[in-house]
Amino acid sequence: MLVFTFIDLSNSEREILAKRLQIYVMTTFDKGFEYPDHQWTIRQLEYRLKLIRNIFNSYRNRSSAVETLDDISNTLVKLRNATISVIPSVHEIRSPLYKAAKAFLFAKTKFTENHPRQYKWADNGFQWLDDVQNMNERKHYDILTYYLFNESWSMIVCCTANINESGRCALLSIGSIVQSLYIEVPVGEYVINNTDLDELDVSANFEIALKNLIHLVCERKNEK
Repeated sequence: MLVFTFIDLSNSEREILAKRLQIYVMTTFDKGFEYPDHQWTIRQLEYRLKLIRNIFNSYRNRSSAVETLDDISNTLVKLRNATISVIPSVHEIRSPLYKAAKAFLFAKTKFTENHPRQYKWADNGFQWLDDVQNMNERKHYDILTYYLFNESWSMIVCCTANINESGRCALLSIGSIVQSLYIEVPVGEYVINNTDLDELDVSANFEIALKNLIHLVCERKNEK
């Protein structure tokens, strides 16, 4: 096996590397022969191969300067700061999902501006999670923390946008998983046109929905 060509590794390190690579290869194989709706895209496969390549490189370059977790994280921060200033394309600006994301970001920001001492989002931005299986739905996850004197509680909030088949209507909602149950609260249904969504209306409804969601989370946690 290829791992035994790494002469600088101890036997136990070779075994660990072999098991890790076996899991990577087998799960890659499984995704390649999954049902069509669940198969990986070419891009997903490329990144799995990059993962395997990076594992080999990390062992081959052990004598060189080791890239620490802080090094990688610092690079990610620089990339994030660079992408913040990128101007979206005309196609992105016209996209219903872009307009929904813009409205959600406004609502999140407005909420913490209205409650600066009590609430804080972990992520001050907004980015959809890609889902090639469902091109008309996107989700964004963030953590909302509430502070009360020396105490605090946090909850994961999922912002969801569903675009209808014609691309002319967006259903916005928020939700959270509590004790294995996903609780969802609609924010509102909005018509997509040549302008942005009514961000003030989305913001007002977002706060109402968030209040209702927190209330339902409390009820769920109080269940016996």
